[in-house]
Amino acid sequence: MSEIEKETKWWKLKKEECCEEFRQKLRQALGGQVVLPDDWETTAEVIRETGRKVLGVSSGRRKEDKETWWWIEEVQDSIQRKRLAKKKWDMDRTEENRQEYKELQRRVKREVSKAKQKAYDELYTRLDTREGEKDLYRLARQRDRDGKDVQQVRVIKDRDGRVLTSKMSDTRAVRKRQQLNNLVAMVKALAGPNHTIVDFCSGGGHVGIVLAHTLPQCQVILIENKEESLVRARDRSSQLGLQNISFVQANLDYFLGNFQVGVALHACGVATDMVLDRCIQAKAGFVISPCCYGFIQNTLKFGFPRRKMDVKDRRLIVFVQDVKWVGLNDQHSANKKFADTLTYKEHMILCRFADQTAVQLPIERRLIGKHCMGLVDLDRRLAAETHGYSVKVMTMEPESCSPKNNMLVGVPVQHLHPMTF
Repeated sequence: MSEIEKETKWWKLKKEECCEEFRQKLRQALGGQVVLPDDWETTAEVIRETGRKVLGVSSGRRKEDKETWWWIEEVQDSIQRKRLAKKKWDMDRTEENRQEYKELQRRVKREVSKAKQKAYDELYTRLDTREGEKDLYRLARQRDRDGKDVQQVRVIKDRDGRVLTSKMSDTRAVRKRQQLNNLVAMVKALAGPNHTIVDFCSGGGHVGIVLAHTLPQCQVILIENKEESLVRARDRSSQLGLQNISFVQANLDYFLGNFQVGVALHACGVATDMVLDRCIQAKAGFVISPCCYGFIQNTLKFGFPRRKMDVKDRRLIVFVQDVKWVGLNDQHSANKKFADTLTYKEHMILCRFADQTAVQLPIERRLIGKHCMGLVDLDRRLAAETHGYSVKVMTMEPESCSPKNNMLVGVPVQHLHPMTF
């Protein structure tokens, strides 16, 4: 049994009596109000707390994963007969009932083994087909979903259908500050007086505004394609009276200006590669925190893997041995290498497992996800190094500040200074 985060038993809401009790208790918790409070965090916490009290929480212990996607009808029938025999033996502990249960137990093991082998043989046969590729992605997505619980309320609406909002929660604010501290420290090591720093995919300006405040001798440009986010960032910078900051509403690859340092916090999927490419074109240093590895896919500009690899790296060696899992073999990692050259399909599988770092997942799966993140970013590092860059793949401190806590930090070799990198 493995220890995991306790989950609220939201599935009980499928029962009408539980649903009605939850509705009444929630109304009482909100003070009998028909209209919800105009505060996101207050209402969300009331919903979560009421759910824990009315529906209960899990024990925090989970049995080892048992894959059942390949169970055919005959296997399910045999397992059901075995369960009934077990119940019969538990109620009447005679030798006859015991022998019946043991015989069914042996029979089920044989049938399960045969069905599993047959299912995997068929899956291997379909690997080179479109349907087989979908099967692989379905398995990866299912593993990801199995480890998740409804731990946060994403949207709460008032009686008129308006989404309620509030300031960032204290816990999230602490993690955001930790993320910013890591990026700002790296940018400060790369940026010099009168340098231009570009914050790609800037969103509401958390990174760019902090950089503009911290480095008043530098000019900071925020690139964002969403008008609403850019307006919010402009308002924030105006309140602080910042004079060394400017804003551009555009897709990041449309920005053609010169700059010395590019930065991006949690650039989603291939956006990380677009930022990396733009920095290389400008011969600029970069500090990039990737995110959403599962959304990486071939585009008109990029093909994956970014670089053909034949690597002997003692820290990050992984190989795809079985389509059902991607993992590390610690005992042999020192003398193994990528399975010749990763195909696009294998790289996509690697990316999808790299997304499995959510805190709700068991620690073993998160560690595998972390290693897969490192391998995807190792590919990016090697691609940048072919353009004359010195690149480090780093981990934010503390690691708990984000499930996606990798950073790519690079600088052109001709600009490299031993005191700054």
